[in-house]
Parts: sequence; C-alpha cells; structure tokens
Amino acid sequence: MTGTFKLLHQAARTFYQLATKTALQCPTALHCYSSPLPHPGTSHLKFALHISSCHNMAEQRYCVEYAKRGTAGCKKCKEKIAKGIVRVGKIVPNPFSESAGDMKEWYHVKCMFEKLERVRATTKKIDDLTELEGWQELQDPEKDLINQHVKELAAKAGAAPTPRKKTPSKTNQSPGAQSTPPAKAPAANPSPLKFSGFSAKPDPSSPAPSSSSGSSLSTAQCDPKHKDCLLREFRKLCVMVADQASYNTKTQIIHDFLTKGTGGDVFHGDTYLTVKLLLPGVIKNVYNLNDKQIVKLYSRVFNCNQEEMVRDLEQGDVSETVRIFFEDSKTFPPAAKSLLTIHEVDEMLNQLSKMTKEEDQQKVLEDIARRCTSNDLKCIIRLIKHDLKMNSGAKHVLDALDPNAYDAFKASRNLGDVVERVLRNRQQGPGGKKNA
Repeated sequence: MTGTFKLLHQAARTFYQLATKTALQCPTALHCYSSPLPHPGTSHLKFALHISSCHNMAEQRYCVEYAKRGTAGCKKCKEKIAKGIVRVGKIVPNPFSESAGDMKEWYHVKCMFEKLERVRATTKKIDDLTELEGWQELQDPEKDLINQHVKELAAKAGAAPTPRKKTPSKTNQSPGAQSTPPAKAPAANPSPLKFSGFSAKPDPSSPAPSSSSGSSLSTAQCDPKHKDCLLREFRKLCVMVADQASYNTKTQIIHDFLTKGTGGDVFHGDTYLTVKLLLPGVIKNVYNLNDKQIVKLYSRVFNCNQEEMVRDLEQGDVSETVRIFFEDSKTFPPAAKSLLTIHEVDEMLNQLSKMTKEEDQQKVLEDIARRCTSNDLKCIIRLIKHDLKMNSGAKHVLDALDPNAYDAFKASRNLGDVVERVLRNRQQGPGGKKNA
C-alpha cells in the first residue's frame, strides 16, 4: 500500500513539473487560473488534477500522413497500420518528455471516425480535411476518403437526438406548488455576436456572384494603392500566423488584419482576394508544375546549376530552394524592394495557370521573378504549391472573416458569395439598418 502511494505521489509530482511548463507556454492553460500558479510546495496531486482539467479544455489537434514503416498499431483496433496506408493521428501531451512535448496516437481512418462518433458532444471532432495537419501531402483518393468520412460524421452528429430536460412529476409537487403558476424567467439577452450578424443561410433575394468573379463590395471598399494590398504585408501576415501554435490565436491574427489592417484602424485592402490567397489549397488554380519542374525552369532563369538546386530540394521545401538560388544569382538578381500588390500576384498566377507548354511557363515564371524580392518569390512559389506553411485550414481562416462564414462556404463552396454577404451585413446595424 505504501509503495502504491509513493508511486502515485511521484507520478503526480512528475505531472506537476510537466504541467507547469505547459501552462507557462500555453495561453489556454494559463487562462484557467484566476490566481498565480501554485507554489511547488502545494499538493502535487491536487495541482495535477486541476491542470488535467485545463488540458481537457485545450484544443485537440489531429494530423494525417502515410504510415512510414508499418510498425505502429491502431489505438482502436490494435492492428498494425501497414506501410504506405494513410493514418490519422491524435496529438496528445507526451507524459515521458521532460520538455512537455507532444506524441501521436495513430488510427486507421475508419477507426478514427468510428471513435469520433462515440465521443462527448464537447469533444473536438474533425470538421474538415484542412483541420488535419499535413493534409496537403495527401493524394486525391485519400483526400476524397477522408472528406467522405467527415461528411458522414457530420450527418450522424446532426441526426443525434437532443437530450430532454427532466421535468418534475405533478404527483410529487405540493398542492400549493400545483396551484401557483411558475414565474416567468426574464428574457435572456441574445448572445453577443463575435463579429457580425451574418447568417450562413444565403439570401435568395440577392444575386450571388460567381466564385470566380469575387465580391463586388470587396472591390468597391478596396484602395488598391494602400499598403494593405501589398504582397509584403500579406507575407508578414502569413509569418505571424505560422509562428502561432494555437488555432484560436491564428484566427484572431487574421481577423485583426481583415478588420483593422496594417494601420490598426480599418482594413483598406481587398477582403475577398486576401482570403482567397490565404486558402491556396481550397480556392486553387491548377499550374501543372511539380517541385522538380519548378527547379528546372528557375535554374534556367537564374543561370545556375540545376543539379545543385535538385540536391538542395532534398531539404523538402522548393520555395526555400528557389529563394536561396535567387539570392545567389549573379545574372538575375532579386528586386531591392518589395512593391508587388496581391492583385498583381493574382493576375500573374492566373496567367501561369493557362500555360501548358514548358517554354511558356518559364516565360511567365521569369516575368514574376523579375519584380520580386527573394521572399516575394518564396511566397509566390508556396501559392503555386497550394501551401503557405501556416498550418491552418479553411475553418481557421474563414472563422476570422465571420463565425458563420465557414458553414456558409461548406454549403455553397462559393467564396465570392460568402464574402459579399459578410461585408453587406457589416454595413448594417441591428434590425437591418445601415451604419452611418
């Protein structure tokens, strides 16, 4: 009995140390406290139980990849996940790491979604493919498989019966209580809206713009000469989002940019185009260019050794390879200052998507690079590859636009219509009246 108690005490002490590090690094955990962290002399077990509840409140993260060796077992069915088979990972705190790191619990795709069908309503589920870290590396068949499971999970969750509140039986009430009518509760104030009164349901009376035409209201509100439209500011936004681990923080950063702009007062840029470029893996052109083709074409543009670029490409990021060799080019140096706008970048990318011959693609890529700094070109290559390396999906970006924007986009897949209706609702005050 004494040995068991010592073991439990040691486990609580270890958990306390890990939890303290996690709490200091995680704003979500710190938010759980109304007072400073307890002194190490406090009961370790009591503190461990408290911080455990904070971990349960934190966001659940998931990832996806192809099994690398075929040695990991599925946490649900206990069978090995064969090498090359797509698997979904649940990212959890690693209790054996002194640095309070993470570990992954692996599942077959089917097993993961069967598990999610049975979790509590408050548990974070997978609502979209883009919520899975690493989803960009999947092939189309695996993307389609996961999308189908996501749809089925959402359908089952929507069909779940709402639990009924228990009402006291009349036979158990006193005669006085039966004759006295229940007092009416005061009308509750409607929940405050985060950003606007936008509804996910489209307005049938308003013509919806096509997804390719964008949003006319976004265009009308945009000042093309303002710095909010510069690619440089867009790059800064991407870096700030990528540097954050919390999805809520990522969303808040994007929301602040889309509402306050670079000046901190109001956004003067093109809301539709900014959101579109933040979602290159969702709203995407087809460029018919893989990593080695990009390296091949830019080795010609920069007049550098293609084999050296290919060797550098083994590091895994073609955009970084292009940036390095662009900076080192003697015959084709990068621009001294970043002056490109996102509208110019979008036009260049649309032009590139129309090219099918190698020489035509090289000409467009050369024209793009001619106006770019090295970091500009790095960002554009990531747009071409449909991955800005921000580790954020459609939900996190669209939640920044409006709390209902993601649901609306899932229903229509029409970003132009969603942005148009969000901006229209922002112009209106309570009761549909326009703000002054």
